Amino acid sequence: MEEEAVSAIHLQNGSVTSGKLADGSINGSKLLEGAVSAIHMADGSVQSCHIQEGAIFADHIQERSIGTVHLEEESVSAIHLQNGSVTSAKLADGSMSGSKLLEDAVSEVHIANGSVQSRHIQERAIHADHIQERSIGISHLKAESVSAIHLHNGSITSAKLADGSVNGSKLLEGAVSAIHMAD
Repeated sequence: MEEEAVSAIHLQNGSVTSGKLADGSINGSKLLEGAVSAIHMADGSVQSCHIQEGAIFADHIQERSIGTVHLEEESVSAIHLQNGSVTSAKLADGSMSGSKLLEDAVSEVHIANGSVQSRHIQERAIHADHIQERSIGISHLKAESVSAIHLHNGSITSAKLADGSVNGSKLLEGAVSAIHMAD
């Protein structure tokens, strides 16, 4: 038989089987466009080196197929997050420190009633302008916390004195004269 004597017209359909093909004899030019599909590929046979740069588009990726295991460490930054997407449930316990808050970010609407206690207030942090007028009453004063230095001159009038509260030892020498005595 002459070399190259057998051509396509001499071959019956289906007569060339994989056993008749030499290893590595079929290259890309021998394949019809779209001839290789998923059923022709062994699991794991497509590796990074087989994928051209920029070949994968969004429509190649199944919806919800990318999970945490697919993300490199620290690959998600602020530009990847939608506004409002980080909720309190997403934050790990203890992850928010004072340095994470913008100045003036916390106001009275954010503080639960009764949550600020004496131990939270720095010494000398409260000034007169922080206290609402007439907000401190007798119930707020410790016993014997008001002494003479806290009283304005002339603030104690006879109406403020309890009956029988002033005895001789409370009077300055010479304070009582004839004009102070009843007839």
